[in-house]
Amino acid sequence: MKINMLKVMNSETIMFVPEWKDDGSLRTIVVRTEGKMLVDMSPTDLMDAVLRYYGSSLKGAKDGTRTILGDISMQPVVVSEKLGLYSFPSISPANPECIWFLHHQIYSYTAIDKKKIVVEMMNGTKITVETSHRSFDWKVKQASHLRCQMEGRPAYQVKETQVSYYINKKLKDRNYDIDEFYE
Repeated sequence: MKINMLKVMNSETIMFVPEWKDDGSLRTIVVRTEGKMLVDMSPTDLMDAVLRYYGSSLKGAKDGTRTILGDISMQPVVVSEKLGLYSFPSISPANPECIWFLHHQIYSYTAIDKKKIVVEMMNGTKITVETSHRSFDWKVKQASHLRCQMEGRPAYQVKETQVSYYINKKLKDRNYDIDEFYE
């Protein structure tokens, strides 16, 4: 089955929620502001496929986050910096109960008790999650920190004075001659 990744992950995507089919296999409910869709992959496998579609992988995205934020557990990931899509797992991505949230869709979260919260999304969707308020708050803040680090980087700027090079390899030499010249 071919998956339309543009429908699975875009600015309207809210979260990936696990669901077990009658045969015991795991699939994902992709919750979006314009409706939901089912995908026959686990939420973490789907996140990896989405990241591959956008030019990375779950391992690569986690490695990138580790480089930026340090060695933290359950790292948020950059899905698409261009589209402003950042996601984070509710629990270990290896756990089949893992829910992947899109950072920009979270409106608020409130503790029900010590180990359960209600997360309200920007469109009013609410989900009960088995985690502490403190743990979820830390994950939201890490995703926010990642977003600020990524989007706060200066864009490439061309300087007024540039050096150009003429690079030439001589026939019987292993090295290149690199000569500067100014235009």
